This record gives sequence, structure tokens and C-alpha cells, in this order.
Amino acid sequence: MKLSVSLPEPQVDFLDHYQQRHRLSSRSEVLQLALKLLQKRALEEDYRAAGEEWQSSEDAALWDRASGDGL
Repeated sequence: MKLSVSLPEPQVDFLDHYQQRHRLSSRSEVLQLALKLLQKRALEEDYRAAGEEWQSSEDAALWDRASGDGL
């Protein structure tokens, strides 16, 4: 899908510099890498929140008691 994006000149300069430095084929490839990192960060935050929610739940306490017998 084609998408048009407006960016300030310093960010365009960064895109171009990053593209050249890492020998990427296009600005789009740089933006795709950046978006993948943002998606990974969001997923990590979601997993962290789910873990915290689990740890504070009644189910976690019940699980700890049930699994603590070694069976």
C-alpha cells in the first residue's frame, strides 16, 4: 500500500543518513524497521501489563498454592 507522510526536514535527513549508513534500499525500508520496533515495544508492554495483572489476581495466588505441591 502506498502512503504519503509529511515529516520535518531533520527527520528526513535522519532517514536518508540511516538508509545510507545501513545500506537499506529506501526510506520506506527505514520506516518499516522503525514501525517493527514500535510494534515490538508495544507487545512487550502488553505482556508486562498482562503479567502484572496476573500476579495481582486471585488466580495467581490459587495457582501458586496448587502448583506448590510439586505435582
